[in-house]
Amino acid sequence: MDTKDLRDELNEVKGMIKDVNYQMQELREIIRRAFNSDEKLPVSQHYEHPWYKHIREGSLDDRVGEQDPE
Repeated sequence: MDTKDLRDELNEVKGMIKDVNYQMQELREIIRRAFNSDEKLPVSQHYEHPWYKHIREGSLDDRVGEQDPE
């Protein structure tokens, strides 16, 4: 790898770090505004795997007898 390639990669990494820095600043401002007001932060909904949903709802108990041929 020559010096130019290394310099290009370093510049690319610097750009990515700046992007993350800007995103962190935006996030801090959003949190600060929400903390200073009654505004709720947008939170994504909790993901529940279908298997755990079946277990929680008890829908597997109904099918156990149907799957057993004896």
